[in-house]
Amino acid sequence: MHNQRREIAPRINSWSAIRRGVSAIYSGTGYDYAVVDKARIQKGRELHHKALSGDKEAHRAAFDFFEQLYQEYPEDDVVAAYYADCLSLSSLFSQQTFAMFKNAVTASKLLDSSVNNQPDNHEIRMLRAYQSFRLPEGFFWRTMTAISDFEYLIEEYESGRTSLAEKQYHQLLFDLGCAYQRTQMTTEADHTWNRLLSLIPDSSYEKEIEKKRGLIPVEWEEKVNSLTAKEDLLQEGIRLHDLSVVGHSGAAKLAHQALSKAYELDPDDALIHAYLGSTNALTCLHGNDANALFFSAIYGLKTLTEALAKDPENPRIHLLRAYMNFSLPEVFFHTTETAIKEFLYLLDAYEKNPAILSPQEYWQMIDDLGVAYSRLDRDQEARQTWAKLADCPDRELASKRISSNME
Repeated sequence: MHNQRREIAPRINSWSAIRRGVSAIYSGTGYDYAVVDKARIQKGRELHHKALSGDKEAHRAAFDFFEQLYQEYPEDDVVAAYYADCLSLSSLFSQQTFAMFKNAVTASKLLDSSVNNQPDNHEIRMLRAYQSFRLPEGFFWRTMTAISDFEYLIEEYESGRTSLAEKQYHQLLFDLGCAYQRTQMTTEADHTWNRLLSLIPDSSYEKEIEKKRGLIPVEWEEKVNSLTAKEDLLQEGIRLHDLSVVGHSGAAKLAHQALSKAYELDPDDALIHAYLGSTNALTCLHGNDANALFFSAIYGLKTLTEALAKDPENPRIHLLRAYMNFSLPEVFFHTTETAIKEFLYLLDAYEKNPAILSPQEYWQMIDDLGVAYSRLDRDQEARQTWAKLADCPDRELASKRISSNME
């Protein structure tokens, strides 16, 4: 029998999506595993890599592998770190609130212990960095731990003490800026992002950073303030709403302002009512206040239900309601079943009138319906749904699901 591991409080050395940094974890760490066979560790890494894609079956395989390995070698810090991350990832598939919190907290403690035992192990620090980074800050308060690890890894790269690729270094800088911003350290976020942009100007990071900063151009505000007609306000509100959906952290508040003006002009307009409810939920999406997040989500769901009662056959309202229910954590809200019903309604309506969805919206909905089925452990229905993606012109989307189903 092996002795039980000691769990030690985290060591904070400095201020500091799920797939970020994945390649960095596997890029030749150079550590010698005296106890566990290197081939077994490498096999586990490959399983873990697949698990980070969000595939439930891949996660189950990775979790089973590292659970067994951890039982055999509980004193191996790298094994413990991988087991902890797989345990934390299980929260993504859990439908039980207690289990979700318990797994995340247990995983965090194991990762802290591994880092304390081997503070200069880059592989372990990378695992803890991204596990901490993906946890909701309003519930777990782990972003400062992520910041500590990101800063350490960046310093190691800049000092030539790590084999990280330059591309991975750039990703660390971007994510460090995001972590700073999440904790209201905007000066540090701007400094970090500016460093990144100075290294690779005109890159894809430029647009992503613009979204994260959420800065509202003066002309946007002037336009909303100048509009007086209901249709114009609704159109601008929808444009800003959609920008918020894709990650622009400042657009939701201005969308809410435009839609509120439109609502005052016609409070009986169901579509305005629906977009106003959805936008209200989005305004709290980028914050860390858990109570505000719950309140805004519940208010948004209520508003969309009221809007749908006013105009029960409006496909845009069904679409908004589908994706709000789909996007909420199942473990807290139990709304995935409603999302499935809305997806099926819209797909049936599309067969009768293809004008209600763009081709991109249609194929994305097929994929998301499969995800929703999988989330509720309706795996056969998920596979049957994803099989339809064989006809999808977006080969990247199609190949991802089809190859996953064939494994």
